Amino acid sequence: MEDQRRRMEASGPGVSAVRKKPRRPFPFTIMLAGKTGKVRSFGLSRHLLFWAALFLLVYLPFSVLAINRYLELRHRHSVQSETVTVLENELEEHRKALARSNQLLAFLQNYVRHLEEASEQATESSKPEKPTSKRAESGPGEKPPKGQVGVSIEDLAIQKQGSRMLVNFKLVNVQPGDSTVGGYLHILARGKQSDSPKEWAYPQGKVVNGFPENFRSGQVFTIQRFKPIQGRFNLGQSLESPSSVRVLIYDQTGAIILQKDFEVSG
Repeated sequence: MEDQRRRMEASGPGVSAVRKKPRRPFPFTIMLAGKTGKVRSFGLSRHLLFWAALFLLVYLPFSVLAINRYLELRHRHSVQSETVTVLENELEEHRKALARSNQLLAFLQNYVRHLEEASEQATESSKPEKPTSKRAESGPGEKPPKGQVGVSIEDLAIQKQGSRMLVNFKLVNVQPGDSTVGGYLHILARGKQSDSPKEWAYPQGKVVNGFPENFRSGQVFTIQRFKPIQGRFNLGQSLESPSSVRVLIYDQTGAIILQKDFEVSG
């Protein structure tokens, strides 16, 4: 000990020991203790904590917006899917109803055709000797028998509008009481008398010798008092214009119940 003290005195005064600069402690230190008693610790930098906090502040609002948008789109998709399902079910029901309506319409058409044919056959068999019921296929100029006329024509007016011609009148039920009358209506326009005069028909159809080839192709009507009628003719580019108009009324069996001819003024 004495020798050591002497050596320190011999070395002279003024020489101090070199000290290391202490490390700056981290703001946060995390310590982990193991089962064997060992303790481990590590520190967190201030910059690391700042950037981590900034990331969380930016990430959380965007994640909330994204989740809300996803939930909104999911709800909208669910509602639209339910709407589409309901529309598909309604469309299927409408298709079935349309199919049933078409079947019913076809049945009614066949039934009406059968009644017309049966009535026609009954009329022919019951009155074979009377030529009063003239068909559309019979010759022209046949007048309906008296006592069978159930309708009349009133307030007839003919108007020419360029290449078109309009025929307007009232079809009046003249039967007594409240009974209705029905049948088929044809309006025929004819050019000036010649070897082959120009002919027009309303409704459109084939005309043979001044009469429609098929009476059932006419305008179907049912009236209790009166019914306004308008016949429209498209004269086209023909240089010849109608000089007369014929109105034909057929009953359900094809018998002519009214036939009237009218002159067309120039």
